[in-house]
Amino acid sequence: MVNNEIKSEKFRKLLVAALVTGILSISFGFLYNFLWKPIADLLQKSVDVSIMPFIVLPGVGIAIGLAIAEVVCGSIDLKRIKTGIFSRKGKGFDDSFAKIRFLKFYICLDNKVTGRIYMESEENLVKTCIDAGAYKAYVITTDKIPFDENLRSYCEVNYCGNYGKNYACPPGVGNSKELIVKAKKYKKALVFQTVTQIEDSFDFEGMKEAQFRHSKIADKINEHIKKQFDGYLQLTAGECSVCQVCAQVENEPCRFPEKAISSLEAYCMNVSTLAELCNMKYINGQNTVTYFGAFLFN
Repeated sequence: MVNNEIKSEKFRKLLVAALVTGILSISFGFLYNFLWKPIADLLQKSVDVSIMPFIVLPGVGIAIGLAIAEVVCGSIDLKRIKTGIFSRKGKGFDDSFAKIRFLKFYICLDNKVTGRIYMESEENLVKTCIDAGAYKAYVITTDKIPFDENLRSYCEVNYCGNYGKNYACPPGVGNSKELIVKAKKYKKALVFQTVTQIEDSFDFEGMKEAQFRHSKIADKINEHIKKQFDGYLQLTAGECSVCQVCAQVENEPCRFPEKAISSLEAYCMNVSTLAELCNMKYINGQNTVTYFGAFLFN
């Protein structure tokens, strides 16, 4: 298995080392300039003075040239890290730079180009959600996500009518403790919300349309996420809707287990508290319906 995680601090230290090495090289170059006469006097005893420039100067020129290159490259790379400008494919200075916050990025291996490294930033992930149609989005560490096993009791009341009738809902989705452990194996979560205007609080058709819109937006985000991360967990609002009628209703095995999507609540996440932690509102005004989704990743 390839370890996809590269410590950003170590990467930064490598560039600092290159910068310092270049500066030291230039310093030694200037020092050598002052020591030229003593060195020349020493070389006179063993080497013809007339050919010394052809021996020494090219070497000095190459050393100084490499030193300048180290300083320039180190400075540029450090500036790019600080300002958050990177090439997504590792091809150098091209037009596919991703803007990111200082030291808030993820370094992953590109599955399409072996050995290439690109940076996927929190800012870029959020932008992906907004561009897809989400109202707001936020990246949070999973250790801050509020989990509560007692939320399972709300599912058991079965107000939605999906309890025991959808494999992605309780109890078919699995034990609450196991699901929480599974979610916590991921380091971060991209949380997003959609807000849709409806006629009134009895506009159930509008709510269904809003949920369908939310699913379509989630699909767009998923298209981006699956290109960036090898393993992740997608969570949505409400029941899994991959099949028009879940196979559990017919007492058959799940038809598409690799596509099944559970809800945040099924994983015992307190969504109202999570919304606050993500600088979002759980309710966004009169005659609106708000849905939440998330992608957990490493």
